[in-house]
This record gives sequence, C-alpha cells and structure tokens, in this order.
Amino acid sequence: MDDKNGVLAILEAVEWLISNSFEPTHTVYLAFGHDEEVGGAAGARNIAALLHSRHVELEFLVDEGTTVMRGGLPGIDDAIGMIGVSEKGAARVSLKYDARSSLRCC
Repeated sequence: MDDKNGVLAILEAVEWLISNSFEPTHTVYLAFGHDEEVGGAAGARNIAALLHSRHVELEFLVDEGTTVMRGGLPGIDDAIGMIGVSEKGAARVSLKYDARSSLRCC
C-alpha cells in the first residue's frame, strides 16, 4: 500500500490542472521511484542521474512527506502540514520470549 494513493492523487491533480488550462510559471517535473524502501538505487538514483545529465537544477523537491493534522501542536488550532526532517534508518533486533519471564530484547 505504501504511498500509491499519494502518487494517484498527484497524477489526478495534474490531470485536472491540465484539463482546466493551467499553465505553471516554472517547469514541473514528476518523478516516481519504485524502490525507496530498499535504498532507491534503481529509482531515485537513476532519476537524479537523468536530471543531472540534462543539467536540471531543482528549486525544491516535494516528497511523500508526513500528514496534515489539526491540534498536533500546542496553541495552533488550524490544520497544519507536518514537514518530515528525518530519514528512516535500519536496525536489527532479536526478540526472545520466555513464558517464565517477561519479554526481553537481546
């Protein structure tokens, strides 16, 4: 499931804008990778290489990001779009359960 609904929403929005004769003031690139969960070597890396080979310098990048929430920060009642400022990492964890004791991590 991941973020396929976000990709479809972007494509639907762009289709709607085009059908309503919207003309952006700057060039817009849509690029979707397929392997971000395993490092992006065949997706993001190839997209970046292609843009670099075409001498494209992006002003900014919009990623799948996080969520829009209401009441998530004290003193702010309006809906706000949260900005993700971290990246996933990796961890190897081994869990063992002994019925005679509580769950413990090794």
